[in-house]
Amino acid sequence: MVSKSSSVASIPNDPFNTRGRPSVRAGLDLKDRLTSNLTLDATLNPDFGQVEVDPAVLNLSAFETFFPEKRPFFVEGAQVFNFGGFSCNFCSNVEGMSAFYSRRIGRPPSGASLATDPNAFADVPDATTILAAGKITGRTGNGFTVGLLNAVTSEANARVETLDGARGKQEVEPLADYFVARLKRDYLRVGPVPDARTALDQIAGWFDDYNENHPHSGLRMRSPREFRRAHQPAEVSG
Repeated sequence: MVSKSSSVASIPNDPFNTRGRPSVRAGLDLKDRLTSNLTLDATLNPDFGQVEVDPAVLNLSAFETFFPEKRPFFVEGAQVFNFGGFSCNFCSNVEGMSAFYSRRIGRPPSGASLATDPNAFADVPDATTILAAGKITGRTGNGFTVGLLNAVTSEANARVETLDGARGKQEVEPLADYFVARLKRDYLRVGPVPDARTALDQIAGWFDDYNENHPHSGLRMRSPREFRRAHQPAEVSG
């Protein structure tokens, strides 16, 4: 059970200003191990009030602002759903491709302008309510990494007061269901990293393999040794 209260500056004579009146809500979190390698996480009516608040950003572009995920339910096991990651310490104009952005689940209502623009006063929810969410993550015995996530958010309505004083409600976000699945298998088996002495002993063999075969045969190119053999002048016996 979580209690939350907020007190912010409001428009004078705003009829929806609660002046910091606290609200109470109850939820449930569940974690279960389905098998030795698969884990089930579920949450009902979650509240992420203890999560760090995002910095204030003024976005004047036509694109949404991307914030990092900080909610514990979505942070845990997030690497299973990551796809197309990119890391560069000295690049400033590139970024990785993100196929799944979890911050859209429970986002601020996208239709807030439907309530604020035509009315004198509007009380728009800060975020849509996540009714329930569940995910299954893990790795099977035959090398498959599994990730399933489903979340349902409720319809969001804003209380409004028109210019002539009439009050009503305006839908600002419909009932929505979010589902994502990821199945990945690793085909490359990486052996243990050798120690320094073992690596030094193997360097000569690596050079021999490169000069003779790899990767030139796969690319249908001649290796350095084959190139030198083809261009060596013929020996003249006298």
